Amino acid sequence: MQKILDRTQESLAQAFATLAQSAKRQQRLYLATIGSLMLLVLIFALVLTVVAGLKQLEYRRVLASQNATDISLLIHQEESFLRRDALTLDYYYGPSGGRSAPDAIQQAILKTGVALGKTDGVDSNFDIVVGETTRNAWDSQLSEKLGRLYEAAQSTLVTQQAFEIRQRATLIGLNEDYAAILPSLTHALADPASGHDQAAMPAPQPPIVSLLRETLERQIEAQTGRRVPAKGERIWLGPYRDPLQNRQVVSVVSAYYDGDTPTVLISTSLPLDALALRMAPPDHEGVNLLMTADHRVVVSSMPLDASIIKLVQQAAAATPTRIFHYGREGVIFHEPLGLGFGLLVGYVPWGALAAALGWQLTVLGCLTALILIAIVLTARYFGLRLLRNSFAETSRALQSEMLNHILVSATPVGLCIVRQSDYSVLTTNALAIELLGIEADGSRLPRHIVGEFLVQAPDQPSAMSFARVAAFVVPARPAQMPPQMPPQSSHPSATTQRNEPQTSPSPDQDGGAPSRFLQFIYAPARYAVLAAV
Repeated sequence: MQKILDRTQESLAQAFATLAQSAKRQQRLYLATIGSLMLLVLIFALVLTVVAGLKQLEYRRVLASQNATDISLLIHQEESFLRRDALTLDYYYGPSGGRSAPDAIQQAILKTGVALGKTDGVDSNFDIVVGETTRNAWDSQLSEKLGRLYEAAQSTLVTQQAFEIRQRATLIGLNEDYAAILPSLTHALADPASGHDQAAMPAPQPPIVSLLRETLERQIEAQTGRRVPAKGERIWLGPYRDPLQNRQVVSVVSAYYDGDTPTVLISTSLPLDALALRMAPPDHEGVNLLMTADHRVVVSSMPLDASIIKLVQQAAAATPTRIFHYGREGVIFHEPLGLGFGLLVGYVPWGALAAALGWQLTVLGCLTALILIAIVLTARYFGLRLLRNSFAETSRALQSEMLNHILVSATPVGLCIVRQSDYSVLTTNALAIELLGIEADGSRLPRHIVGEFLVQAPDQPSAMSFARVAAFVVPARPAQMPPQMPPQSSHPSATTQRNEPQTSPSPDQDGGAPSRFLQFIYAPARYAVLAAV
């Protein structure tokens, strides 16, 4: 008896150890699953962030493309204006021109060298400036030469208004000290495109002519090696400080030729501050830069460090058009400008991109945090509790199993538990094995005992349907012709209990030893969630 208990205790201890290991393994697997789920949520949030960032970059590239189109149109307008003005000068300095200037203009030029010209139908004026040396040199031809300059300035102003050019233009003599400034410095300029107005300034003085000419010639020589543009050539200069407006500008310059001799410089200037406002991003997150074809920076919408400018130049030179360049400082892209002027380069630092995505990142971060918290709380208060409850229930089942084994083994009568469906033996003690004659590897009740179960209630679907506890007597050994066992019966079978083997007082037919009989007492039971008897 003690050996049976020891073996049962050892077996159950191993079962408990296996259960504990299985519980730990299930807990690790559960935590790994929860961790994987949280990682998937983070990866999904990261993917959404990347998608939002790419959409924002594409949006900024489209804006940069629109700005490039606007600036290309502006460049085309400026160069078209110079071409048209060259034709105007060719007309008025040719045989068809030569009318005298108004007397008031002549008197003002003779007196101060400065006159304010007017044009009918145009709400703007222009300045004419002639140096003293040139006035003396013209002498008797003053009326004619001043008339040609006056009419050319009038026509140029009309052309300027027709082209909707909001910048000042100049006609500067190359061999003589005269100039026409359009519109007049005393007239304020409004630029709706950039929102930057140019305030009115005092009237010019004659020394400004030589200063303007020398400044333009110096810039042309620094860029091309010549002091005058070739015939029909238009050159973009700058940035440089314009002495007329005392601000940084870029200018486009061409020359009018009288035959093969350049006589007039035609120029128009774009203030850099107005140009920067025109091409700046709408939310001022990031920087747009205007570069020439040789990747020289003309203007940027915001000041940048020299190291960043060098990085942007290198990226623009190495990256094809409309392709994003990702670097440690940010994202760089560029769009081409018309007429081969250069590039409009966009630079978006990572911080500026995050600021532009502010509300989207906030919403995405809050949703991600809520989902992660929900997963953690669910795992903490439901999943792990279910694991613990399952472990506790299994432990209780093992403890109950241990008690069952002890009770079955310690019972002084033969006891076994049988499945109702097929009469297979689930557990039994040594005395029941001896009395029933069950084989060592057998798993079913003997056939003659099963047959006796069926005889007790032949018309009932189950032998236990006529009584909760019942008993019958059956020979310990089967007769010569044992009852036939049905292949599979859905009728319940019995848990067999033997009190004392009963011996018949009469000998068998052959006069041998008396036969042994067994008394079975059985009742239905629940064993390991199985229907048993």
